[in-house]
Amino acid sequence: MDVPARARRDRAVITGSAGPDAGKGAVPARSSRGSGQPVSLTGTEAVYRQLFDSFDRDRDDKVSQWAVLSRLQGCGLLPDDPRIQEALAGLRATEGASKQISFGQFKALAKHNSSLIQRAVEGNLAVPDFPALSSDIERMYGELLPVRSGSVADYIPQLRRVDPDQLAIAVCTVDGQRFSAGDARTAFCLQSVSKTVSYCLALDEHGPEAVHKHVGREPSGRSFNELALNPKGLPHNPMVNAGAIMTSSLIRPDLDIADRFDLVAATWARLAGGRRVGFNNAVYLSERQTADRNFALGCHAARFRLTASRYVRLPQFRASLMSGDVWLGLVKSGALVLGLVLVCRAFPVG
Repeated sequence: MDVPARARRDRAVITGSAGPDAGKGAVPARSSRGSGQPVSLTGTEAVYRQLFDSFDRDRDDKVSQWAVLSRLQGCGLLPDDPRIQEALAGLRATEGASKQISFGQFKALAKHNSSLIQRAVEGNLAVPDFPALSSDIERMYGELLPVRSGSVADYIPQLRRVDPDQLAIAVCTVDGQRFSAGDARTAFCLQSVSKTVSYCLALDEHGPEAVHKHVGREPSGRSFNELALNPKGLPHNPMVNAGAIMTSSLIRPDLDIADRFDLVAATWARLAGGRRVGFNNAVYLSERQTADRNFALGCHAARFRLTASRYVRLPQFRASLMSGDVWLGLVKSGALVLGLVLVCRAFPVG
């Protein structure tokens, strides 16, 4: 039975839509070994038993960890997900190295991380039919792969050396369902993507009212690096260079530049699900040599040389799409059911 069909069956059992007798009274569960009689379960216990019974069991009434992980992977929850690893590590700590899971252990797994595994087995994650979405991503990747228009960015000398044939697509839902295609493990400089996190850090520290005393909220209608301010003498918004320089200057201004850098780096690591986020010093040095416009944009800040220099550092954080898709899912979790999709190529498409 495929994953969507199995998920629909499990959901029907849980919701009582599987038939007129579904969900009525006690659910007979397989007896414990040697008891000879089925044990009647009710309520939540019956729900967990129905989920447990959807897996193939051995003679000891246990299921394999592999079977559970395989079902979760079909739903988009990958084995390297820290939440899954944490749950399995807890089992190993208490039950040794056994690869078989008893009903009691399965219940503990199902309850872990706000019943994440239970919802996955039931088919109640953000995207119930995740294989269909994955298939669509694969199709889009295949359609984009032959595209060779455009050129690599050349406004920073080091970026001219990027392989123009690299292409990757990655998606992460708000439940952490993930899929990627192409060069998703290849690290790349985040560049202007870093502006979003800098803005969020400033908002978290000072609140929107204080932040927007220093930067506007409206589109500029101009180039991202234009030497221009709005009629109030502020950068137009946090996503143009002038605005990003300003929001960067608002992040823990009481700390020295090294500690502020470490703070932002640690934030990126957390957003990437604990995965390593590197720093490309070669691109940083290359951009700093050609950053006269950015230093000019920072002139209206009290410590403009420090501020602009720090801003130039932030875009040089390096991550792969396998990391970036996680933080995008987190950023969007308060707004949309489906997290943002990352499509990355070394040159603009179209």
